Amino acid sequence: MNKDAISLATNIGNMVSVSRRARKIKQADLAVMAGIGMNTMVAIEKGVTTVQLGFYLQVMSVLGINNYLQPLSEHTTDKVGVESMTKLLPKRVIGKRTHRRATFSQD
Repeated sequence: MNKDAISLATNIGNMVSVSRRARKIKQADLAVMAGIGMNTMVAIEKGVTTVQLGFYLQVMSVLGINNYLQPLSEHTTDKVGVESMTKLLPKRVIGKRTHRRATFSQD
């Protein structure tokens, strides 16, 4: 795992921990509210990079801090990516034609 990813996960874990404590919520209670196990909750606050992203998102949503990730979900913020993908997209999308064969019922 590269240093940037580890640093990001650690920062998110710290943010979750601070947000939880500011709301006076126990780790065990937040784990229950988020539908995750206590070990996963501890790992999230430590910034463990092997925890599933969905668990991070669930905890952040329960705390009401998932808005910090909103800019990441807007593909227009990645101008290089959008420009590259736009060049690769076809001008028109044409569906495959399906030939219907006549079926005759045998009465």
